[in-house]
Parts: sequence; C-alpha cells; structure tokens
Amino acid sequence: MGLTPFAAQEKALYTDTDRAALLTRLTRAFNEQLGVKVLLDGRYVGLVQAELQFRALNQFPPTSAW
Repeated sequence: MGLTPFAAQEKALYTDTDRAALLTRLTRAFNEQLGVKVLLDGRYVGLVQAELQFRALNQFPPTSAW
C-alpha cells in the first residue's frame, strides 16, 4: 500500500509523518501475520503475493505502453 498513488498523495498532503512508509509497515506486518495465522493449504484461501511485483514496478517503471 505504501507504493500506491494514494500513499504518495497522503505523503504530500500530510508532512507531519511519512504516511507512505506507515502504510508500508502496516501492510508488511499484516502480510507476515497472515502467513502465520491462516492455514495456507490452497483449499480455502488463495494467497497472491503481489508485493514484489508492485515493488519492482515502482523501482523500474515501464518505459513504453503496450
């Protein structure tokens, strides 16, 4: 969540604290606990770990449209 346009807007609007970094920390903590608390055997929950993809897109944005 900390890499989303919403987070960038929050960071720009509120300079008292880095809200984008806060969203990143909250998301990471949630994801870590999800892996501990939920049985991830594929029968009831389908886990999609998109954080790495979003991080890569943020770090290396596409240079051309499809």
